[in-house]
Amino acid sequence: MIKKLIILVLVGALTLGTGCTKKEDSTGPLGDRAEENVEQDENGLEEAGTVIEETEELEEKQLEKVDLYPFLDENTGLHGYMNSKGETIIEPQFEGAGDFSYTDGFAIVSDENYNMNYINEEGEYLLEGFKYENIGYPIAGLMTFTDETYTFGVIDLKGNTILPQEYQSINVYMDGSMVICKDGKYGMTDGKGKFIVEPEYDQIFWSPSGIIIERKGKFGLLDKKGKKVLPLKFYDVSLLNDDLIGFKDKSGKYAMYNYKGKKLSDHAYDYMNGYGRSLIEVSKDDKWGYLNEDGTVAVDIKYGQLDINVLDSQYVQVKIDEKYGIMDIKGEFLLEPKYDNIFPGFNDDNTLNKKCFIVTESNKRSLIDKTGKVLREDIYDGVLICEDFILGSNDEYDYIMLDLEGNDIAKYKCLQAGGEYMLVKDSEEEVLGYVVDYQTGQVISEDRYEDMTPYLEHNRLIARTGQIFYILDENCEVLAELIPNEYGIKIRDMVVYGEELIKVYDGFGGFHWINSKGERIK
Repeated sequence: MIKKLIILVLVGALTLGTGCTKKEDSTGPLGDRAEENVEQDENGLEEAGTVIEETEELEEKQLEKVDLYPFLDENTGLHGYMNSKGETIIEPQFEGAGDFSYTDGFAIVSDENYNMNYINEEGEYLLEGFKYENIGYPIAGLMTFTDETYTFGVIDLKGNTILPQEYQSINVYMDGSMVICKDGKYGMTDGKGKFIVEPEYDQIFWSPSGIIIERKGKFGLLDKKGKKVLPLKFYDVSLLNDDLIGFKDKSGKYAMYNYKGKKLSDHAYDYMNGYGRSLIEVSKDDKWGYLNEDGTVAVDIKYGQLDINVLDSQYVQVKIDEKYGIMDIKGEFLLEPKYDNIFPGFNDDNTLNKKCFIVTESNKRSLIDKTGKVLREDIYDGVLICEDFILGSNDEYDYIMLDLEGNDIAKYKCLQAGGEYMLVKDSEEEVLGYVVDYQTGQVISEDRYEDMTPYLEHNRLIARTGQIFYILDENCEVLAELIPNEYGIKIRDMVVYGEELIKVYDGFGGFHWINSKGERIK
């Protein structure tokens, strides 16, 4: 019986402390244990201390891009920082200079010995002296550092040593906790460097709700303070979401637990997965269904695989007796389970596009509407259904645009994809292509280029033919033509930072700043 299907837009990912020993992809049902940083949680911030609060305040201030850009002063050979108008804000004084971070308002700079330090927007040093060969950006007010030995330590925003340089790896998380590896064993500290978990485990899996430990192939669970919640008695783990874990016992079956150690289901399942959804996908005796987060059955475990697939908050794709259908959350079929395959499309908001579907039936590949009516039988391979159009391809054309009834709108050989615009040509023999809108198939410019990169957030495109570079506006009107023997430098590449701020990399490894007319700013 289907009770409820709600898909979360984002489930905070669990992270794996790695770097000490390279471990192959995990065995068991969770093939890929995510290594993304997770969001800050309230309890973690309280435990991590004032240094984390300081960083949180800095991040709140840095909601927009810092209007500072490094430039090379050709007279001194040193780097400084300018604003988007080309005005010098921080005088040239650094051997090396990196971009300012969006989130914390700092930039990494280096001295003549290539030792690193941080500066703020006023050009003030964050750390006392250039002491570090390699430092990372601050996370929760903490920075890892290392040198040619590739052993790691941690300092805070004031340069105080939090962890000495004696670890093979250190992962810092947004609540200030750190997973460390020393002598081949993993442990964990708080934001002040105090050990929560001694380095005695083969792996540690961190989440905002608790700590999963592994030793000699057995898994257990600790709370965020390192106190034992479940002993090392399980044979595998499936990280379901921030609140739930699947543990396999000696019978080879999984049960669902929360991070308080409460068992929410029996050890009855061959597989569990919860990433990207509020329901937990499970299998039992080669049949598939879903559990609610309290362990009760949400979708009856009776469907064959491959597989019961959540499409959005209202629809799932199921396989019954080797045939696919699409079912809503009330158990009613949008498409009856009679197709060999169904390839659904999605709207811009990631909801199911119910207007049409690609299906295969009796070796025929067709475009149908939601009633099952065939709109087109000879539909192309590689079809993608979007909200208002369909994209396809075949042996002759890389890009074929159709309307939602299957009628051809445009056909091109794709030379270069590039976001909202792409470079296309009419035949394989052509070297140059023209610009079209990816979502409409409309020709934007019939002028031919060898390659093109759109920066439409800044209403600019960069195009090239041979060694000649072009700066274009959003309508592909040429704003500047940069010819090497006339421009003065051999251009290797160009990157747009703003309508009137473009970085030019020259053939000698240096860079310059120009405006959209091609005039030098710095």
